[in-house]
Amino acid sequence: MTDGIEQVFLNGTNDSDVLVSFVRNMAIERRYHQWFNWKARNANQFFGAFGSAFREFMEGKVRADPGLAHSISEFLQLGSLRNQLVHQNFAQFNIPMTAAEIFDSYKKADEFVEGFLGDLQQYIDNQTGNGR
Repeated sequence: MTDGIEQVFLNGTNDSDVLVSFVRNMAIERRYHQWFNWKARNANQFFGAFGSAFREFMEGKVRADPGLAHSISEFLQLGSLRNQLVHQNFAQFNIPMTAAEIFDSYKKADEFVEGFLGDLQQYIDNQTGNGR
């Protein structure tokens, strides 16, 4: 997700290393886990970081596509489990999923990540007139 967001900024700023470095340093590195409300069942906090119009655009996509809502839920569940594992005792933390279930969840969550970057670029293109 972070690499994709950085690439969108790189494309949107005509490869400006100054602007992309600023975004990387101030919004991406060490801040990824602040992007999401890991306890929520939706990614509205994340969508809203791009502005209210984009949030509404993505909420509409989620309402229209139950598969997307499921993919987001899987993504948030894995992020939450990651946080619990990191912030609790590794040796005693019990992951309530098998390795196969985690991998299946990852594949489903990856659909959100890959699709989101396309949705973000589509929205940007529509806003700038490049999507016509």
